[in-house]
Amino acid sequence: SNIFGPESDKFGLANVSWLSGTSAWMLVAVTEYILGVKPVWEGLTVKPCIPSAWDGFKVKRLFRGVSYDITVKRGEPRVEVDGVVVPDGIIRAPKGKKEASVTVYIA
Repeated sequence: SNIFGPESDKFGLANVSWLSGTSAWMLVAVTEYILGVKPVWEGLTVKPCIPSAWDGFKVKRLFRGVSYDITVKRGEPRVEVDGVVVPDGIIRAPKGKKEASVTVYIA
């Protein structure tokens, strides 16, 4: 990537920034830190940091061979996997299944 220097009329502009890994880091920033879908040793956690104007969102995440359909809604905080509340909030891979439905309620 190139960054234009002080002599340029485009000083500070980054040229072809997508070649530097910026797009990959933006994907991480959006999925893990804004939408909050983050891999941890035990499984997945979902702790979104979204604007108060958002009612929620839906996202699909493939992780360790399981496809997770994740829905985030406003409500009493809890995590449900296939309709069952997960007390510690960590979404573990369901045994013998390739798909799971996750609903995360946030305040």
